[in-house]
Amino acid sequence: MSAQRTSHAAVAVAAGTAAVVFAVLVAVPSAAIEIRHSSGAHYTTDLTRAYEQCVSPNDTSSDGIAACSPPVTSACDYSRGDVELERLKNEPKINVKLKLSSVSGPGNCTTGPYSALFTVRVTADDPSCTGGQCTWIEGAQIGISLSHHSINNWELDDVVLEDALLTTYGVTAGHVANYEILGVTVFGPDSRPIAAAGVGDHSANRFRSDVTVRYTPCLAPDTPNTGGVPACSTPTWGATCDFTSGEIEVNDHSSSFTPSLPTVLGRFHDLVGASPSCADGLYQIATLVRATGDVCSG
Repeated sequence: MSAQRTSHAAVAVAAGTAAVVFAVLVAVPSAAIEIRHSSGAHYTTDLTRAYEQCVSPNDTSSDGIAACSPPVTSACDYSRGDVELERLKNEPKINVKLKLSSVSGPGNCTTGPYSALFTVRVTADDPSCTGGQCTWIEGAQIGISLSHHSINNWELDDVVLEDALLTTYGVTAGHVANYEILGVTVFGPDSRPIAAAGVGDHSANRFRSDVTVRYTPCLAPDTPNTGGVPACSTPTWGATCDFTSGEIEVNDHSSSFTPSLPTVLGRFHDLVGASPSCADGLYQIATLVRATGDVCSG
């Protein structure tokens, strides 16, 4: 697999009464953890309130955007949460930590169960794939049950992502793998989303991820991997520029006294490429947003 790397980070954001979910990218879309490098292998974010996706709009926002009303979320609540993914020190695997604190609410809210769903795009060396490399079919989802750690606190503590992949798909991603984090969502005992990676309410004010190669999504599989999962051969990385390391950071500086929009920061080092514009040209950070707020007629 190529050692070239670029960008992306999946985020859920809430500002004041609005909860927003968005992804940040540079040059081409999507964020990842690349387990072959110490850089590009750290993803850490707070957890904000999560809402179900708006699939069948029945309302319109004040800006004329199609929307769903009322917003759907878990009946359970929590005080704060966070999630962290990083490479293990002595082997090419990803360690996962997640915590949801002071959970409360009706019914089974305090007794659970709770689960975390990691949506990832996996690209890996795999001898069973045509050409020995492939990107798994788009939207691989890894569900992991949280443990009841202490009174009203739930968490994942030092879970290995590859172990969860083996349980879910019957195969790990191999020793050379690239994980693009497309989403992290926690579901409550009512099977509805309660928290997601991002900034905003529930004391969530910072999202940060190292960035690495963004491969083209696998939408038309042409090869199976070792575990029989549909995949696309010849992984494609479309960027013409490269860099040695980079990160995306989103911060929410608002308070009850001074509401503000989140700020987005990108840092990329040693930009190179065949074109001179790779080193000093214009790069764009774009966002894909899921917003929930008091902005609809309902």
